[in-house]
Amino acid sequence: MQPDEPVQALREQGFRLTRQRMLILDVLRQHEQHLTAEAIHEAVKPQHPKLDLATVYRTLHWLHGVGLLRKIDVGKERLEWQYATAAAHHHLICNQCGMQQEIDNHVIECLQAHVLEHYGFEADPEHVALFGRCVHCQSAQPANTK
Repeated sequence: MQPDEPVQALREQGFRLTRQRMLILDVLRQHEQHLTAEAIHEAVKPQHPKLDLATVYRTLHWLHGVGLLRKIDVGKERLEWQYATAAAHHHLICNQCGMQQEIDNHVIECLQAHVLEHYGFEADPEHVALFGRCVHCQSAQPANTK
């Protein structure tokens, strides 16, 4: 549990980074992929067996609120979480087979610029999931049934 610059900055602002907050944050820093609260809870339990899932949820929302985590919704009726210093990315999700493909932030930056230029609206998307049909599902369905 080595403090890094974002963690140190929070401490300097007077925030308490308890052992359980640091354990949860460390789990997320050790994984490149996003994780559910339940997966984080399971990863922390060996080191902190009395930590309950409700505390994990509260901590995740707090860490997100102070800017250390990204909240990711890929349409599974639950949120997933990722450490905020990981490269920002978004998702394409197939409604038929569930395939997920990451797309880099550049695509969304272009959309943000277009929306600002044409609508005067400054969008601030933390995460975007675009739902549709992947190339495999498109090719598996005959053209006349579209």
